Amino acid sequence: MKNPTVTLCPADDCGGIFADALNKLAAIDGAKKLVLSPGVYRFDKKSAIQKYLPVSNTISQSEQQTKHIGLLLENIDDLTIEGNGARLLMNGDMSAVVLKNCRNISLLDLVVDYLRPRISEMTVIKVDGMTAEFKIHADSPWLIEDGRFYWVNADGIMEKGLSGLVVQCAAPGNTSNLRSAFNPVNEAVSVEVTGENILRFTYESAVELKLGEVWQFRDPSRRENGIVIDNCENITLEGLSLGFTPGLGIVAQMSRDLTIRHHRHAPLPGSGRVCAAHADCIQISSCYGNVEIADGFFSGSQDDPINVHGTYLGVEKVDGNSVVVRFCQQETWGWLPFKVGDEVCFVRRKDILQTTVCVVKEAVMLDPFHVKLLLDKEFAPDDDVEYVLENLSANPDVYIHDCIFECYPTRGVLLTSSGKCRICNNEFRQTAARPAVFISADVNSWYESGAVRDVEISGNLFRFCQAASVEVFPKCPQPGSVAIHRNIRVFDNSFDDCAVPRLAYLSVDDLQSDIPTEFIKNLAE
Repeated sequence: MKNPTVTLCPADDCGGIFADALNKLAAIDGAKKLVLSPGVYRFDKKSAIQKYLPVSNTISQSEQQTKHIGLLLENIDDLTIEGNGARLLMNGDMSAVVLKNCRNISLLDLVVDYLRPRISEMTVIKVDGMTAEFKIHADSPWLIEDGRFYWVNADGIMEKGLSGLVVQCAAPGNTSNLRSAFNPVNEAVSVEVTGENILRFTYESAVELKLGEVWQFRDPSRRENGIVIDNCENITLEGLSLGFTPGLGIVAQMSRDLTIRHHRHAPLPGSGRVCAAHADCIQISSCYGNVEIADGFFSGSQDDPINVHGTYLGVEKVDGNSVVVRFCQQETWGWLPFKVGDEVCFVRRKDILQTTVCVVKEAVMLDPFHVKLLLDKEFAPDDDVEYVLENLSANPDVYIHDCIFECYPTRGVLLTSSGKCRICNNEFRQTAARPAVFISADVNSWYESGAVRDVEISGNLFRFCQAASVEVFPKCPQPGSVAIHRNIRVFDNSFDDCAVPRLAYLSVDDLQSDIPTEFIKNLAE
């Protein structure tokens, strides 16, 4: 095939059409294009590509890692997909787009949405003492069986495990979107239908609900994801609009040089929804080179809008220069987090003190949970010390700028990378009692590495923060006398109706800030 451009038109169940077009383009050396005419391209789960694909921070060790993929780009280079505003509509619980072992890929001007988003929504329309009426969103199917209310998920299966659903409530006008211990479905003693998609719930006592609140219900399993970027290089996502994504919205692992520009991760206009992301909007895990996220709008997530981190693996066995390490966090496993030539560091778990640095000569998965490494030199561990291993090379330079973050229940940006990191000229509309910008390094729960070495947080507007706007708090059993983080600079930021302290920190060397000292707290004191 000589023509380096293929044009597609809107179609139903179009996964096979895209696969054929990509196979033709993959045979062409050099630059090529897939051009989409405007319209709706539907991808049905029954026709999806099934692929074993472990993804960082997603599936627990008891669940299956096989993904159902709408659009798969694998082993293809030098491709631009010109979307022209085309809408990729997923029908079923599935991963919209996967890029695996690709280089020099650009996805431009695309809309991604789901026919049945995995987050169910209902809005309070009437409150009267011990009763409340809710309008169920049209894309959230439901049924009543034996007097009980149930959601019906994206695969048409009744969600009977209501007690396991995560509940979140968005205030009228999206001024907040917070998790709730109160479940207005579970707490009801009876339910009746009063109109089309209108239900009246009755409770044992008066309920404190507000008109216009949007209640959201989430099965927490991250079985599928929005866009997965696995072992790729030089990937550009520009002008994307993600109306909803299951699992992690965009997740990149073991990839190099990522650019996400002019990005909108929010309910599509006119959708009537408040939730756009089942969990994080963007998660960058163990990546290399440069990561830029610019000119984005993030609204309606169920977790952190952006999280950039590496992965600590527990050191299980050391035999000279041969080491066996294990994944410690139950939602991160099954993928190889090292490449030949990577620098790795043995880190004391109790205080995150970095010790011996080595170079990887060989890395092999022993099973989904264990990796065997051959290093360039021997390591002699102290008998009474527990170690984790950090991949020092998988720490990108990060530039997050000119973005708006709103309507989320957790932190705005989590950042733990030892590269050159800049968080500049963003607006955080933070209403959860969590920091808007959070720097950690965690060997207690998430095992997200690592120590930062060069971070600038400047020119940002922090609004309505109910906790420290910026917090540095490594999570380890016994923070020691040697600082874990260093060279963090916080200046020229604005604070609108924010809590005190505005900056809180623990275990930082060379922290510089123009925030008045009365608005800064040393968490060690």
